[in-house]
Amino acid sequence: MLCGMAEAQRMRHPSDPWPEKSLHTTTQWVVSPSLKYDALCALDMLSGDPFYLKFYRDDYNRLAPRLTPQEKNDFVAIKRIIKDKNKGIVSADLALILSVEAGDMLDDILIALDKPNEIRERLQATPYYSEPNFSEFMQVRPHLIAAIRALKRIGFDDDWNQHVRSQILARMSHLQPELARYNIVPIQEQVLGHRLPDNRIQVYLLYYSEPHGIKITGTRFLTHVSYPSDIVLHNAVHEMMHPPYSLDDPKTREAVEALRHDPFLMDKVLHHNPSFGYNEFEGFVEEDCVQALEQTLTQSMGLEDDEQEYWRIQDAGMHVLAIALYELMEHGKFLQRESFSTFFQRMVFTGELSNARLIELNRKFWSEPNGARLPRQ
Repeated sequence: MLCGMAEAQRMRHPSDPWPEKSLHTTTQWVVSPSLKYDALCALDMLSGDPFYLKFYRDDYNRLAPRLTPQEKNDFVAIKRIIKDKNKGIVSADLALILSVEAGDMLDDILIALDKPNEIRERLQATPYYSEPNFSEFMQVRPHLIAAIRALKRIGFDDDWNQHVRSQILARMSHLQPELARYNIVPIQEQVLGHRLPDNRIQVYLLYYSEPHGIKITGTRFLTHVSYPSDIVLHNAVHEMMHPPYSLDDPKTREAVEALRHDPFLMDKVLHHNPSFGYNEFEGFVEEDCVQALEQTLTQSMGLEDDEQEYWRIQDAGMHVLAIALYELMEHGKFLQRESFSTFFQRMVFTGELSNARLIELNRKFWSEPNGARLPRQ
């Protein structure tokens, strides 16, 4: 399988890195637990959100009774501001912002929250800063401080060490060598057309993050302890490619905006379950672009997936743009020595992603048999 994987990579991608000769040639994997990010992910559950209680009812029943009524109100207020009002994901939004700060203890979170201007400065040095999102963070901040203090008071860190840490350490010992077989950074850099900040991929293995995979700053992401290695590999390929283009490029922004007039796509943007995220048009389009890249690259590495089953269950089947882009890639439209941003612009401006074509590509995808591909678990 390893020989086949290497051959597939050579066939799909140029062997000579471009456009820089200094692109990475290796991938370093680091897998570790994180109390900090598990605590931030637990905010979803402790708000009482039914979407997360499907996964964490027993944990909620163990932890929530320890909270005072006022403390519970602070958890609910965080959800109200980020999810209900602004259509975000509490864990994903807060983990991204606070990932610019060092430390892994609850006290480290509180120390960081005491210096919001320093958080802003560090976040502005990344591609992920936006004034509306940081304004939202400042609205949440007093409730977040109260929630983290509540977690300290009820002994969340001791509970995490008792119920969670051993599961993660056991899984880490198997996952690290499994991931080390895959050299993904050079392939990602070639399709993105630029060097990633690092070839060291940090995987934080969490308990309270289900059902999300979450990108944070740098070449780091959060994933769930229960996910098998092929899913974690999918997560790694996926998350490291956010963002797949720069909206500072006028042609890319024009291409994205052109899709806003597509009724087939906009129906999915406007009418999907907001708990899955991607509730802003630009974020929806970016996610679909990355999903198409993810599926194409993981197949080039030798992973056998049932593409139809994947997109049937992925966020309730809303990713119609991803399917269209994947179909175009699989049929040779993504040229060698072409960055994804150039490919994406070309597909929009030549009409390959027009409304009629988008519908046709989705119909074609669902009508073709999957052959012997294995279903994604």
